[in-house]
Amino acid sequence: MTFIKYFLCTALIPLALFMAIGIYLEPLSGDLTRLGNVAEREWGWTAPQAVWAIKSNAVDAKADVIVIGDSFAIGNLWQSVAADMTGLTFVNYHWGDLGEDACLENGIALLTQRYPQARYVMMESIERAFIDRFTAPQQKTPRCKNPIVSTALPGGGFTSANRIPIASAGLLPDPIYALKALKGLIKQRSLSSGLTDLGNAAIAPLARDHLFSNQASGAILFLKEDLPKPGLSNAQLVLDSQQASEQASALAVKLTQRGLTPIFLVIPNKLTTYSPYIQAEILTDHGPDIWPYLAHSGVHSIALKEAFQSEAAQELDFYLPNDTHLSSNGFRFFGTIVGDYLNGLKGQNPHEFMR
Repeated sequence: MTFIKYFLCTALIPLALFMAIGIYLEPLSGDLTRLGNVAEREWGWTAPQAVWAIKSNAVDAKADVIVIGDSFAIGNLWQSVAADMTGLTFVNYHWGDLGEDACLENGIALLTQRYPQARYVMMESIERAFIDRFTAPQQKTPRCKNPIVSTALPGGGFTSANRIPIASAGLLPDPIYALKALKGLIKQRSLSSGLTDLGNAAIAPLARDHLFSNQASGAILFLKEDLPKPGLSNAQLVLDSQQASEQASALAVKLTQRGLTPIFLVIPNKLTTYSPYIQAEILTDHGPDIWPYLAHSGVHSIALKEAFQSEAAQELDFYLPNDTHLSSNGFRFFGTIVGDYLNGLKGQNPHEFMR
């Protein structure tokens, strides 16, 4: 009996310690805290967000707007706001639902057959992925899917006012994450300035306050991919931007010939959005932006960079401090921009896509 008690005590002590670590770190909620192995305690947002209704993804409805996008689109967040403003019905698909980037034109053809009443095709992409997506030669490959099945979230319900742990998170954190997060806490507090490399993520000190509500609000946590690619010259970036915008323009011409209005939405990276508010010595020249090239090509696109940077300076947690994505308030702002833009297009001839 004494042995059993000793064994149980020996086993329960590390379990209790590990549970205490999980409580201290706080359950994982953001993708950046997971990728960077940093603590939610330091990076989780604390200011409540607005609560508003999310519409269902209208896969089986007569959609007016076909959206092809990434993780910024599959939750039907900004689309719900734009739908309320315009009275239009949105249906959402992920880029991967088409097969690969080269399948975009083929995928749009299939989706417009499924939704013959659709008037708009919105192609949404995060900034860091846009050039690769739109420099891929368009062709029907064995990887192109038919039929196309939406993996976007079904939607419905409401946004959350507070942080919600990811489904797999709990009081017992992943051992590797826990150890790295504890080490990260010590490391972060030992650095007063400079860029901190966390492997898949990075931290940079901010030059102003009141941008985020988390404990470590004097710095920004972002995806390391947002930094300029080593060895990639500005000259090459210019050529790539020109090629991507030209291919977008060529696709726009084909879609307008089918009576559609194509719209390109490039979401600024989190680092791009907050770059004016990061300590000047941290960031080097990022090279050219894609938005002026799209504007010059004449396609329908929205200059989101300036709008996001301005709103991020005023809206606490415009991007979530622990995540690569916008907050509920950020998505609502984005939705109002899209809604205003669509309302401005109503009544226009789709063949006049050149502005």
